[in-house]
Amino acid sequence: FNCQPVGLGLLASDYREPCPSADSFLRIYSAFFIAVYPFGIPAMMFLAMRMMKVPKLADRKVAAGLISSMIALFVKRCTSVESQRLAQMIGQSTNEEEFKRRCQEIHKNLFCETTSASSEGDAFRQLELSVSSSILPKSCFLSVGGQDEHPIAMKPSDRCSLWKGSFVLNISDITIRPKELKLLIDPEWKGTKGEFVNNSFVITPEEIWDVAMKGTIFLKSEKYSVKDQVKNDENGVLGEFIIQLRQLGPNLANRVRLSISEQIIDMKNSAFEGADHDRLKLLISQFDKDGNGYLDQDEFLAMAHKITELSGLFTGAENGDDLLESLSTKQLGVLINHKWPSRMDAIDNTDIRSMYQAVDQIQRINSSSSKEDTADSKMQIADDHLGTIFKPGDVSRDELLAKAIQIGRKLRKDGTIALPLLSWDLAAPEGSDENLAIRRAGFLFLAYRVDYWYWETIEMFRKFLMTSLLVVAVYPGQPAQLAAGMLTTFVFLGLITSIKPYCTVGLSSLQI
Repeated sequence: FNCQPVGLGLLASDYREPCPSADSFLRIYSAFFIAVYPFGIPAMMFLAMRMMKVPKLADRKVAAGLISSMIALFVKRCTSVESQRLAQMIGQSTNEEEFKRRCQEIHKNLFCETTSASSEGDAFRQLELSVSSSILPKSCFLSVGGQDEHPIAMKPSDRCSLWKGSFVLNISDITIRPKELKLLIDPEWKGTKGEFVNNSFVITPEEIWDVAMKGTIFLKSEKYSVKDQVKNDENGVLGEFIIQLRQLGPNLANRVRLSISEQIIDMKNSAFEGADHDRLKLLISQFDKDGNGYLDQDEFLAMAHKITELSGLFTGAENGDDLLESLSTKQLGVLINHKWPSRMDAIDNTDIRSMYQAVDQIQRINSSSSKEDTADSKMQIADDHLGTIFKPGDVSRDELLAKAIQIGRKLRKDGTIALPLLSWDLAAPEGSDENLAIRRAGFLFLAYRVDYWYWETIEMFRKFLMTSLLVVAVYPGQPAQLAAGMLTTFVFLGLITSIKPYCTVGLSSLQI
């Protein structure tokens, strides 16, 4: 009570009323409720929301939001639009033979039907596709594995057909003597002229591929140079072909060997319209194991296994409040074992190393789940989530989920991921916990973000502090009381502007 020492003491607010004595019921009652008022009412609000399971509902929504952000970052780091589109083209299949058949068909369409481990004809197919479109005249179509006819005997208007494995380019001296380009004929081809027949002269597929891919020297015999054989037929189809080769000059090496950039152009023109050139180039080059600048069929199959494994891991349907129940132990294990980036690395685009790491983790989890438990198979959940490989069979799903949520909170604290915008489901099923909480106590938390469901209790504490304790206990009737009130208001405004607890910008602006 604020009393003035006049006589026995009078109330400062009303001199007609004397101050109650220290042991009177009125003084004890007033002092008790001065303390209960700022603390008791917020406590009752908190207990009411707790009875309606609001904290549990909010924690569940926050956990689902963290897991959702982890999945989004994982997909961003380990996949790309290009890899997902390619995975959709290939599709999922439990039959390995069917999967290989699909990959072979797609590789045939996208990569010009070539492979480093295939037959001699496929190697020549690479030369056909890379040379014929830009070197041959329009009247001549160069074919591999064609009819058994002598090419010199063909007319310019007809199709120039060569035997499978019957030619190769010598581009070794292209920088020194750009006009001295030779087209070699395989002497095993049984032509109409006997001088072409020489069974001892054999061109192996390895030699053909070496020339086609790397532009190295291949010249077994000058005797069989086409330039020497067509002196009297410079106007024929093959002679015209040689002239076109000579005119091509120094650019021949790049045209014979399709670079990754040229492969990407072909892919974008066929099935990858709008794809990012750099990401597609990075994806292809990372799977080019032999470094020859070309993705052969075996390398493409390995890439297909990896990208389909990743694209099928998270389908995009993992969202909503039922996310925590819908995740499998395999998905949780991958999230736990993934080596998460730092805050700055998280803004980068697709990381191919993360793709390899993620697939390796999936394979380790798959292999461990298929094996029998051993004596040392039990694993403890380590504090460092970057160094432990979890196996779904070793720990329960609840433990895996708890560990994944723990990692998500740490990533959020480090700034690697952000909590997505969460909201209360006003259309929750009738009779559900969320529906009951909204109907009975929604006025206490609906105005705030899900992770700040308790902010109404803090607001009540601020209001009661300003209207009770600050009035009675802090320098009553003095300028310091005004300063204390302004300081309290400033602190709470600072909190509101920094953490933005309200669900809309308008409510935050209204408070400020």
